[in-house]
Amino acid sequence: MKQLFFVLICWSAYWPARAQPDWQNQHVVGINKLPPHAAFVTHTHDTASAGWQTSAYYISLQGRWSFKWVSSPARVPGRFYQNDYPAANWDSIPVPANWQLHGYDYPIYVNWPYEFADPRAPFTEMKEPQPPKIPDNYNPTGLYRKAFTIPTDWQGKQVILHFGAVSSAMYVWVNGHMVGYSQGSKTPAEFDITPYIHPGENLLAVQVMRWSDGSYLECQDFWRMSGITREVYLQARPPTHLVDIRQQAQLINGYRDGSYALQVMVATQEGRSYTLTAALYDAQGRQLKQATTGRTGRGSTDTLHFDWVVSQVHPWSAEVPYLYELRLALQGNGAKQYTRLPVGFRQVEIKDGKLLVNGNPVYLKGVNLHDRHDITGHVVDEATMRQDIALMKQHNINAVRTSHYPQPELWYRLCDEYGLYVVDEANIESHGMGYGERSLAKDTSWQAAHLERIQCMYQRDKNHPSVIIWSLGNEAGNGVNFYAAYRWLKEHDSTRPVQYERVQQGWGATARFDWNTDILVPMYPSFTSLQTYAANFNKPVIMCEYAHSMGNSTGNLQDYWDIIESTPGLQGGFIWDWVDQGLLKTTADGRQYWAYGGDFGPPGVPSDNNFLANGLVDADRTPHPALQEVKHVYADVAIEPVDLQQGMIRIVNKYFFRTLADVGYSWQLLADGHQVAAGQAMPVQVAPRSSYTVKLPVPTNLDNDHEYLLTVRALLTRPRGLLPAGHELVARQFALAAPFRWQPPTADHNKLYIRKNDTLLVVSGQDFAVGFDTRTGYLTSLQQKGNELLVAPLQPWFWRAPTDNDFGNRMPQRLHSWKEASYRQELTALQIHKKKNKWLPVAKMHKPLQRQEVTIAATYQLPAVRGEVRMQYHLSPAGVMKVTMHLTGVPDSLPELPRLGTYFKLHHDMDTVTWYGKGPFENYIDRNKAALVGIYTLPVADLYVPYIRPQENGHRTRTRWLQLSNGRTKLRLLAADDLFGFNVHHQDISAFDHGLQKQQRHTIDVQDEPFTAVHLDLRQMGVGGDDSWGARPHAPYLLPAGDYVFSFYIDLSSP
Repeated sequence: MKQLFFVLICWSAYWPARAQPDWQNQHVVGINKLPPHAAFVTHTHDTASAGWQTSAYYISLQGRWSFKWVSSPARVPGRFYQNDYPAANWDSIPVPANWQLHGYDYPIYVNWPYEFADPRAPFTEMKEPQPPKIPDNYNPTGLYRKAFTIPTDWQGKQVILHFGAVSSAMYVWVNGHMVGYSQGSKTPAEFDITPYIHPGENLLAVQVMRWSDGSYLECQDFWRMSGITREVYLQARPPTHLVDIRQQAQLINGYRDGSYALQVMVATQEGRSYTLTAALYDAQGRQLKQATTGRTGRGSTDTLHFDWVVSQVHPWSAEVPYLYELRLALQGNGAKQYTRLPVGFRQVEIKDGKLLVNGNPVYLKGVNLHDRHDITGHVVDEATMRQDIALMKQHNINAVRTSHYPQPELWYRLCDEYGLYVVDEANIESHGMGYGERSLAKDTSWQAAHLERIQCMYQRDKNHPSVIIWSLGNEAGNGVNFYAAYRWLKEHDSTRPVQYERVQQGWGATARFDWNTDILVPMYPSFTSLQTYAANFNKPVIMCEYAHSMGNSTGNLQDYWDIIESTPGLQGGFIWDWVDQGLLKTTADGRQYWAYGGDFGPPGVPSDNNFLANGLVDADRTPHPALQEVKHVYADVAIEPVDLQQGMIRIVNKYFFRTLADVGYSWQLLADGHQVAAGQAMPVQVAPRSSYTVKLPVPTNLDNDHEYLLTVRALLTRPRGLLPAGHELVARQFALAAPFRWQPPTADHNKLYIRKNDTLLVVSGQDFAVGFDTRTGYLTSLQQKGNELLVAPLQPWFWRAPTDNDFGNRMPQRLHSWKEASYRQELTALQIHKKKNKWLPVAKMHKPLQRQEVTIAATYQLPAVRGEVRMQYHLSPAGVMKVTMHLTGVPDSLPELPRLGTYFKLHHDMDTVTWYGKGPFENYIDRNKAALVGIYTLPVADLYVPYIRPQENGHRTRTRWLQLSNGRTKLRLLAADDLFGFNVHHQDISAFDHGLQKQQRHTIDVQDEPFTAVHLDLRQMGVGGDDSWGARPHAPYLLPAGDYVFSFYIDLSSP
């Protein structure tokens, strides 16, 4: 003890005088830290409890701590860590927490630069990164103090202080004694504090620096915040205790049997005997194997081995996550330690260029996951983790990449239990240094820092069956340090492949891949590039990031998977990403919204704005509409047509390990949207990767006077994990007869009356009237029984509010001419049809007219696009008006149209929408496979999708008819020659359109306006989603410049 104390005193005296502080020295990744080890919890008795909170060997240090914030380490008050330091007036802060969310400095969001040395907006003395240097004048530092009590029965035991994660670096003192130093923000740090404690009250003090040299390896695309962000506890260890556990549970004999290798490290006392009992149990609690070994300790660490074969084993997979259980009992010198660990037998290997799990080339239908909570930031509680997994399972997601650092250890236990494949990624990203010669991957002085992060990840997570792939990091260049990291992992774990994204150089046909990856994991490749990689390289191709889901996005996902499933070597990918990273913020008047980059701190703080909002769910886990498309595309049950007229369909089981014995089917036959027949089909034992043909008793005597649609749903007949009985796995819809056609009513004996004054042309019939402004030619009045419906005219319209993807491909600039064409239209003719091809200019109409039917045409020049649009209105005495829009003369050299249709506004009280078309959720032409045709009714307010940054939203496609009503009056709009799409909002388009550049807009900026705005579109271009920084929607989902005709009916007949 005296020798150890001397060493610490010397080190403590040495630390303040160092020319190069530890937090600015890449060679120092920790001082006095214990070696990393597997995650396990010990108890004083055998118990099924997995939590450390219930064990007598643990004391939680979570809760309220005393806290003081200073602007830099130079301003840390001396002796703050001493027991007698006067800290009574310090603030109080919860642990775990990010201090930025409790009023101390501010969160910063940047994508790839270093926020403390961002040349775009330097707010510290550093104008560019200079590793390992960190700003001296401004490096926010948090000082923590926590009193804790050591019980008397912990005397004679080793006491370990555990921090689950601290960002970015910390010093630790106990009772005024320097204990150690650590950096690395996403893996545990542990210290032996036995020499510094005593029974009764003790004091723990921690100094946390916001930035350290470790920050150069933590340049991830997320909120940059700091603090003690994961669990903190004390652990007591008897003199003879478990140190580490390593288990490898694999499959042998054609994947039928299990091979189990267990390695247990035990710290011993010299001359003291101990026994270790290991037993393996199945999921029903039946003991399968047991062995006991006894030894006499040598005062060092013993390594004990157990090897078993389990016949006819139940394999673990994400589809069927069968878990066995290891139970260990260590007894020695009167003390006992018990622990339990889940065991999943599974085999992960690469053969013939394919990633195999249990011998099968599985598809990874994945998402990327950040630590994210809209209130607590990087602190994610168990309830949120369970919510995430439940949502993922509900939407057919089977894999998660822990981007770009290890998740809390609890996450892996839940993935083991409920079944998710995990790509476990090391906490390494040095994106801000680039990938060239400055890359830290090429600098051997940073090798220890790289290796330590990978070793910590591996040691903690090595026993989790859900972890099927290790990832060396993300966007950190490639070089000697990652070569060393790859070799280290392969030496220590031969049971899992290793991947790394940044081995790729170049794209498409010119791409090359360095050797230190077992899987090719490109980011955002084109379809062609994907196919090229699969054809040219004998390695699995799994996109580590694709389908960038920023705002209103995730288009053409089905197209991706059509290619994946038809191209050998392609095995899926991970959508970027799972959850929007918004932080809940409240205005002075109490309104809440999700803040993003640029919403915190003083002017001049660097920001990449809303580039962190790429989730399939909102920050509070409310699903985005795109998640429905993911569910459909990722489904493991397919329903295909065989002979629909005879009710014959094929059920395809796309699972690799599960039959469809628990899947039943319901069917529904719709005629013009109304149910006319329905039924059920019982489960069929369809084997994995096979199919079965089912005959549904669908009526066969279908006429051609109605549109018939058959909807088939696959439903669970009993609970499956987190999914309840009745959960819908997938739904498909098929057309059985003639497409929708509406036949307008006739009123042969009624007349139409036409009159004109200086500014208005009015056509009236029985209980209805329409009016046109003679100065603009616009339709400005729609009346039913004297009730005016319009509050703003019906106009030709070509513009949509830009999405995030639109901004990424410069759509506001590229397509600005179409916005100008929407707002600037020059009337060149307003005419009434006389007969045959003769037209009467309205200006020459000098007396009222009476007609059986009336056609009025308004022609406009569109200077911005050098074309012409003609609006033709054909009104019948039955109160039905056919509107036909002709766009002509536009040079095909012009860019694509954002949309083609009309725009008008009704009274605000027309606030109920009913439609017959795709729904019920928002959908677009490149994201509507999941949407089913039906008749739906919603309030107008519910059509608004509150993306974190307001943008185009709420569209519905393939619409047959649309009705707006207020309970008294109904306005029906019906498809004529083509089906249409629509948007209906209580906001003008300008509420979602921020101009040529993004503005710092939020949901609180979107307010109800005194009208109901309606867009009817022949077509609106897709939302895209390959990426959000250049990619456009794919060609099939664009509107190339050219001639178009769009027609629809307005039904003003009496409701």
